[in-house]
Amino acid sequence: MNILKNRESGQVMVTVLILLALGSLLVIPNLNLSSSGLKYHQLIECRTLNSYSADSGLEYVLCEIYNTPGAYTETPLEENFEINGRTVYVTANYTGGGVYHITSKAVGGSCGSTTIESYVNLGAGVFSWAIAGKDDVTISNAVVNSIPDPPGEEGNIHSNGTMSLGGPTMIHGDASAAGMISGWEGKVTGIVTEYGPVVGFPGDYSELYKVMAQEGGTHPGNLVISDSQTLGPLYIDGNLTLNLMSE
Repeated sequence: MNILKNRESGQVMVTVLILLALGSLLVIPNLNLSSSGLKYHQLIECRTLNSYSADSGLEYVLCEIYNTPGAYTETPLEENFEINGRTVYVTANYTGGGVYHITSKAVGGSCGSTTIESYVNLGAGVFSWAIAGKDDVTISNAVVNSIPDPPGEEGNIHSNGTMSLGGPTMIHGDASAAGMISGWEGKVTGIVTEYGPVVGFPGDYSELYKVMAQEGGTHPGNLVISDSQTLGPLYIDGNLTLNLMSE
C-alpha cells in the first residue's frame, strides 16, 4: 500500500510541475501583450493631445491674422503658450499677395512633437471680383476686363444691393447682385445672377490691402487714366480719375 501511495504522490507532483510550466508559458506572453497594449494606447493618447494642441495653435493664429492682418505683413507673428500639458509654438509669415504661411508645433508628453502647416489667402474675398459693392452699384460708359488668363473673361462684378448698367458699357465676365440687375442685356459676356446671396465683406483689411497694392508699385499723387490700359496692383497716393468713354 505504501508503494501505491508513493506512486500517486509522484504523479501529482509531475502534474503540478507540468501545469506550472504551462502557466509560465501562457502568463508571460499575456503580460507582455497587456504591457504592449497599454503602451500603444498611451502613445495614441499622447499623440492625439499633441494634434489637438497644434490644431488649437493654428486656430489661434487664424483668429489673430483675421482680426488684424496688416499688423503682421512686416513683422511675423511668433508666440508660444501652454495647453494640454504641451508647449505650442506658432508663427505666421506674410509671403505676399495676401498669403500667410502658418505653422503650429506642439511639443511635450514624451511622444515627440506634432507640426501643422497651412497657407491662408486673405486677399481673395472681395478681390474675387473686378468690382464689388456693399450697396447699390451703378456702372456707366465703362469696360470691365481682366488680363491675362483667361484673357478678357474674368472681369466679374457684384453688388450686395441692386445693379444698374448704362451707356456703352461692356462687362467681360459675370454680373451678380443680391437685388435686381437692370440694363444688362448685351453688356455682360458671362452669367447674370439676380437676387443671389449677400457676400460677406471682411472687416478693416485696409492695411493688408495697402501692402498688397504696394507690391505692384506706388504712384505718387493723383492719377488720371484716359486710355485703356492695365492697372494694378498699384498703390495710388492720391485720387484716381477714369475718363475712358463718353456718351
